[in-house]
Amino acid sequence: MKASVSTPQNLPNSLPESCISDVNRPAFNLFAPVSKVLEKLLNFLGGNTEIKISQALDSTGQIVWYVYDPSTNSNLAFNSETSVRIWLEQRYR
Repeated sequence: MKASVSTPQNLPNSLPESCISDVNRPAFNLFAPVSKVLEKLLNFLGGNTEIKISQALDSTGQIVWYVYDPSTNSNLAFNSETSVRIWLEQRYR
């Protein structure tokens, strides 16, 4: 017995690319949490010293720069990009 699939006439012939890209993506990646743990373990054992810099807006709408230094395990916050650059220059002297 053959199964037949019919498509409603009111649907477009092709889906937008944004819909197609989500079709085959699993809802939950089981290995993502394990991957993060392994990444942290390797960074710890390997002595990853790469500084991570990000920015966000504070409650008044001003940009705050956040710096994480894994070699000292410290988190810092700065009010300007210039302050971050000065800290970086002093850090690597």
